[in-house]
Amino acid sequence: MRFSRPLLDACAAAFAAVLPLREPADAALSAFFRGHPKIGQRDRALIADSVYAALRRRRLLERLVVPASPRRMVLASWTPLLGAGLRIPTPGFGRR
Repeated sequence: MRFSRPLLDACAAAFAAVLPLREPADAALSAFFRGHPKIGQRDRALIADSVYAALRRRRLLERLVVPASPRRMVLASWTPLLGAGLRIPTPGFGRR
């Protein structure tokens, strides 16, 4: 799986399109993909997975990520996939 800035931007835009929750998430996501036909199949899968992961953890992410924005929330939902944690290291962490 590759993570890149354009992919993060696309995930954030998709999450922002779904987030108002005026319609079912799958319908809003389908509309987003129809508006962005150049996004490839693998990227669509990662975008959809990222959006649904952020939606599932929305309440937690809104408390952890301040200020909460679609981009920051998607990035926080990627954190376990990138092999990082959400904890902030204490001063002197890792020093000997």
